[in-house]
Amino acid sequence: MSEGTRKKNRTLTEMDKIKMYDMAEKGMNQPKIATTLGISKSTVSKYLKQMEESRVLI
Repeated sequence: MSEGTRKKNRTLTEMDKIKMYDMAEKGMNQPKIATTLGISKSTVSKYLKQMEESRVLI
C-alpha cells in the first residue's frame, strides 16, 4: 500500500491574514494570493469569507 504525500500545514500569522486581505482588496485573485503566501486556495477562500462575514458595517 503506498502512502500519499501531503504538505505540512503552514500556520497563518495575523500578518499573513492582513497581507491576504490587502492583496484581495487590490484585486489579486485567490490562486495568486495562495501561491504568494504558500498556502492552498481553499485556505485563502475560507479566511477571506470569514473576514468578510465578520466585518462590522458602520
